[in-house]
Amino acid sequence: MDFNNPEHIKWFNDMPPNIQDLIRAYPEETYRIKKGAPYSLSCEGVIVKIVSYCANEWVVVEVLAKNKNKLCRTNERALCELNGTDYNEAKDKDIGVEIEPIWLEPVGENTESYD
Repeated sequence: MDFNNPEHIKWFNDMPPNIQDLIRAYPEETYRIKKGAPYSLSCEGVIVKIVSYCANEWVVVEVLAKNKNKLCRTNERALCELNGTDYNEAKDKDIGVEIEPIWLEPVGENTESYD
């Protein structure tokens, strides 16, 4: 969130208070999923980008294909098999998922996903 950009400030001011609080708490675009996260595709260690803030105070994040770690790929393969979809088509696609933001941690200097 660029609070120096007048368009961003207007957008922010038009948001409900609970969304404004969420944006203040998670202002960065890029985060890492914390250890112990209960998710299969946005699993621990994966680098994600916030793409949307939700009314239920969760966030939609995007897992870029290049950031999928070994556990994410293993889980993605299992979900493809379960749903009868082709993993070879899915593996190079980005994934959007809704998560609780408590599982986000700042990336810092290390922008690589870990296994």
